[in-house]
Amino acid sequence: MACIAKIRNSYYFKENNKTVPLGNIKPNIWYPKLLNEKAESVLKDIPDESIDLIITDPPYGISFKSTRYLNVEYDKILNDDSLDFLEGVGVEFERVLKPNSHCYIFTNWISYTFMAKYFDNLKLNTVIVWDKDDGGHGMGDLTDYAPRHEFIMKFSKGRRPLNGKRIPNVIRHQDVRFTKEFKMHPTQKPRGLMELLIEKSSNPGDIVADFYGGSYSVPRAAMRTFRKSIGVELNPGTHKAGVEMVNKDLHKDPVYNFDWTNIKNVDVIHDWDY
Repeated sequence: MACIAKIRNSYYFKENNKTVPLGNIKPNIWYPKLLNEKAESVLKDIPDESIDLIITDPPYGISFKSTRYLNVEYDKILNDDSLDFLEGVGVEFERVLKPNSHCYIFTNWISYTFMAKYFDNLKLNTVIVWDKDDGGHGMGDLTDYAPRHEFIMKFSKGRRPLNGKRIPNVIRHQDVRFTKEFKMHPTQKPRGLMELLIEKSSNPGDIVADFYGGSYSVPRAAMRTFRKSIGVELNPGTHKAGVEMVNKDLHKDPVYNFDWTNIKNVDVIHDWDY
């Protein structure tokens, strides 16, 4: 997790176990741009090569409906009956990404091969296995092995090395149900996992985008790691709840209180251009 500290009159940024001196540059907290719109509509308005990193969790095309830990207001995932909505999205992702950048797309073992085809204009580097740790398995067929993992396809545009130490492509992180986060979406991803991906593939001040936002875990993680971010969500109810979670993070998260109130003069910037 990223952290800002102040020693005398200099700021230091700690991330990936490294301390980076920032001199007297004041760190900024970039409030995310959160849009209740279609991903395709937002993408066409974004300038070429203006996004540093995409992390997104589109519907898997499996008509998912949760049967446990369910918030009934958000139990139906829009566009989850097929993958037709992804037609042309990969081309747009390549267009808006900057040269030498990364793109992470969540999927599962059922949809992986079908979803990957929509992004074949980007280079598939690896498929990360997200191990949800003990207790994080789904229901599925109770007579078969209990599923407790999802896939994350890592694509690149050009070549960009990962930040910090090389780590395995099997990442163990508890499912959001076993963290302290409030679960408001049936397929919500843990913010801590998003922070890890953001820190490995971008730098402070970069623009991170999520075009299928759900609970806005990506913008929330970007804000905590001092990145700018764009979040897009089609469902009005989910969008509203996600915005509330962003604001709750900003005002009540003890990490912010520890890192920022001691600095006194960190700005939260709401109005910025991409």
